[in-house]
Amino acid sequence: MRVFNETTKRMCASTRTVRVITRIYDDVIEFGYVSCDDPNICECLISDKFHGNRKVYIRKTEENADKLIFSKEHGVYVVPIGFPDHFISECKNVMGQGNFPYSFRRYYEAFNNFGLFKDKQVVIHPEKSYKLSDYLKYTFGVEFETSMGYIPQDILFRDGLIPLRDGSITGLEYSTVILNAKTGINLLSQQVETLKEFTFYNKECSLHIHLGGYPVDEKAIFLLYTVACMLEGDLASYVPKYTFCTSRYKASGKDYCNLLPRYSTFNAMYTAIAQQEYPGNLYEPHPCDQDRSHKWDCHARYVWCNILNMICYDKGKTVEFRFLRPTYNFYKIYLWLYIFNGILSFCEMAYNKVKHMSDIEMIRAIKKSYNITLSCIMNEVYPTEIADVINYNLSLLRYAVINQNANCDYIGKDTVYEECINEESLHGLL
Repeated sequence: MRVFNETTKRMCASTRTVRVITRIYDDVIEFGYVSCDDPNICECLISDKFHGNRKVYIRKTEENADKLIFSKEHGVYVVPIGFPDHFISECKNVMGQGNFPYSFRRYYEAFNNFGLFKDKQVVIHPEKSYKLSDYLKYTFGVEFETSMGYIPQDILFRDGLIPLRDGSITGLEYSTVILNAKTGINLLSQQVETLKEFTFYNKECSLHIHLGGYPVDEKAIFLLYTVACMLEGDLASYVPKYTFCTSRYKASGKDYCNLLPRYSTFNAMYTAIAQQEYPGNLYEPHPCDQDRSHKWDCHARYVWCNILNMICYDKGKTVEFRFLRPTYNFYKIYLWLYIFNGILSFCEMAYNKVKHMSDIEMIRAIKKSYNITLSCIMNEVYPTEIADVINYNLSLLRYAVINQNANCDYIGKDTVYEECINEESLHGLL
C-alpha cells in the first residue's frame, strides 16, 4: 500500500512510514503518515470514547506543541481532549518510575543506540562558548542515574540523552551521546537543564563520566591506573566519606565504587581485571560478558576509576570515573571535567617521557619526579591562571565535605553545601 508522507509531502510505501497524529484542532484529532526515522515521533495518550484511553503516535510540531501536555508519570504526551481535570493535574505533577516509555529498544549500553541518535542533536544556544573547550583533549560522555521521571522522546533526540536499563536504580539511566570540546559542553548544559525539569535522583543514584581518546597502550594504561592509585588519599578529602564504601548506604548493600587494588605490573593488573591471561592485545572481550549484555558480572568495573573498557573489547575505549554523587549542578560537572581531563593529560605527558622503561622503573620514575596530588597535577597541565581557579574550587569542595561530615552526612545528601561550586567560583574557567 502507498500512502502520503506528511514529512516529505510525497507518496511512498506504507512500510517506510508510521501512522501518527498530524493535526489537532478544536475537538478533532487528524491522523496521517510520516517517515519511520522522524525524530519528532513520540508516543501519545488519547481518550477514545469507543476504545477507552489508548496510546498512539504523534509527530510533535510547533503547530501542535501547545495543544499537548507531557505526563511525567507515564512518560508520554497527552492530548487533553476528553480527559478529566484531575487526570491532567496528575500527569503534570506526579513523576513515574519503573517503565520504559519509548518507541525504540532498551539496552544496557549507550553505544547500541549511537546510530539511532547520530546527528539528531540541536544546540539551543550555539553562541555560548566555554574556556574548557580550549583545553579538553578528549571526547566525553556522562551517565545520569535517576530515581523517577521521564524525558519526552523528542527532547531525548534533541539533547542526545539515551535512556538505559539499570537494575540498581528505580528510574532510568540517561547517558549522553559522545560529546566533544567544540559543541559538547553547550549540549551538556542543555542536558542538565532537561534532566532537572523532568527527573529526580536519590541516594541510590550516581553520576559517571567517561573520557575517550586516551592512548590504547599497555604502558599508558598501567601508568594511568597507578597514578589513580596514588591519588586516592588526596581524592578522599574532596568527596563524601562513604564514597568508596557504598554498601554503607545503598539499599542493595553492594559496593559499586571501590578503591583500586594495587598491582606491580601491567600483566598482573590485566589478569586480575580481565579475569584471563593477557592475550597480547587490548581488544578481546571480557570472558564474563562476551557480548556486552551482562556488565554487572564484570566485578572489576566497580571501582572509582574503571579501565575495563580500555583493556577489553573493540569499541567504547573509555576511562570511566564512577565516584561522583548525582547532581544537576552543571558547574560541578564542568569542574570535574577540567580535573579528569587534567589527570589524563598528565598521564599521557608522563607516559611519553617514560614509555621506554619497564613497568617497575616507570612507576619509580613517576614517584621520584612528581608529587601526585590533584593540585600538583593541575599545576603541571594547565596555565597558572587556570590551575589556580581549579585548585580554589577544590578547596571549596573540601570545605563542603567538612560541613557534610559535621552534619553527619557521609553520603553527600546535603548537596546544598556543594552549591559553592557555581558561576562565580568558576570565574576564569567559563
